[in-house]
Amino acid sequence: MNHIIFRKQIWAVAACLLAALSGCKSDSFKLEADIEGLGEQEVRIVYATADGVQDDKITSHDNKIEYEGYAPEVTVVNIILAQGAQTLRTAAVNGDKLKIKAVFGDQKSMTVKGGDAAEEWQQFLDDHAEIIEKSNYAALDSAIADFIDENPANVVSTLLMLYNYQPLTNNYDTADSLLDKIQMVAKPVYLLSAYNAFRTAERKAKLTTYYYQYTLPTIKGDWKTFTHTKNGYSVVWAWSRSDANRNRSVDTLKRLEKKYGKRLDINSILMDTDTAGWARNVASDSSKWTYYWAPGGPSNPEITNLGILRTSTYVLIDSFGASPYRGTSLADLEKTIVLRDSNATKSAKLKPLR
Repeated sequence: MNHIIFRKQIWAVAACLLAALSGCKSDSFKLEADIEGLGEQEVRIVYATADGVQDDKITSHDNKIEYEGYAPEVTVVNIILAQGAQTLRTAAVNGDKLKIKAVFGDQKSMTVKGGDAAEEWQQFLDDHAEIIEKSNYAALDSAIADFIDENPANVVSTLLMLYNYQPLTNNYDTADSLLDKIQMVAKPVYLLSAYNAFRTAERKAKLTTYYYQYTLPTIKGDWKTFTHTKNGYSVVWAWSRSDANRNRSVDTLKRLEKKYGKRLDINSILMDTDTAGWARNVASDSSKWTYYWAPGGPSNPEITNLGILRTSTYVLIDSFGASPYRGTSLADLEKTIVLRDSNATKSAKLKPLR
């Protein structure tokens, strides 16, 4: 028995020596990013670990940042930029030496080298860039489902489901079935806890059927209480600056507003942790909607009843206060309105029984 233990100790020492000779520390990950247009400014690095959420601030120099962190299991690393730019997102685990190139605030421009999960995740997004740009969620969801079927032991399957798979917010039966296909080795505790948090928030939201009210600061600098319209529908649009489809959302909401007029009350909620660039976004929208900000994002207690788990999310609320639609598709939201209006018209034409 002792000679077995001795051999294990020898192999452990050899592994440590090999790690030292390779120059890569196995008890940490390193991130180097060269972001065109970044210049010198404060950048936040945010990711989850066993000790909770790590939120570190570093200063860039000549477009470059360097960071060393700790992640014994694969986790998602968010590079949060100032001035309202889009957050850059990648994956990391101890031992990775990530080298990132990107254009300031443009996730589509990002390239990643130095980490298996990070590289494969980015490669999938690059391969499907065209359908992502067109917001063709059905095609993207199908591609993700195929990837999961073919790669049940790959952590990228979990990353794609949590961060890119649309039915996560409006079809948990489908999401659950896909999650069951993924082997436990590919579901790190940090990522699985994020999924469970989504599920818990969704369940709480569904328990609240007739009470959607919140009081939040607005773009005008005051505080306002939202209550649903008594004539027609209210739409609550939750968004962040990292949403690739934000401009398309604005165009579609304007079209719906023109189509339904006073029957459609549109409300916008910024879910970012800070308001940098908020005024520029609102000005470019050229709309008269009510623009709210939720300090703290989805965890803000004022909006937990809305069940906003990711952005962009749209919540449709009728004149009775019920929510017939909550999800990520404005097309499905519009279909819900059309169907309900059609049913209401049919009911009005029915003759009363004698």
